[in-house]
Amino acid sequence: MAVTLVAHWSHKTGICAVGERMSWQLYDYTARAYDVELRVVDELHECSIEGVPLYDSLSDALSGLSGQVVCLHKEESPEGTPLETFEHPLDAVYVIGPDYSGYDVPEGALEVGITTPGPEYLELWSHVVAGIVLYDRTKKGQ
Repeated sequence: MAVTLVAHWSHKTGICAVGERMSWQLYDYTARAYDVELRVVDELHECSIEGVPLYDSLSDALSGLSGQVVCLHKEESPEGTPLETFEHPLDAVYVIGPDYSGYDVPEGALEVGITTPGPEYLELWSHVVAGIVLYDRTKKGQ
């Protein structure tokens, strides 16, 4: 069983360097807590996490991985499955982020959405969504 988390870095003007490091640490800690490989898409070459490979594009980050690609969304996607009923693939590559923009869903990817009971304008941060999905996978024994 191989599980990989592919996270997108997105830069938003006004975020200080400390905030950027904190954001990446949260992805790193989440991946390590669930013992999954972390790959980071950093098109702007602004980030670094010791020991974590950086990629120029999503297709580069997915290269060489054989698991089923699962795109995680911070809301339910019309094409996707709600997390409550989603059956996690044995070998999975979870793709999340970026927080401030979207990305093109790779052909053949599954899509999973998470909803929260709060107002629509209060979105979850991508690293929180990743943690919820990895926890769900663990609790379902998949």
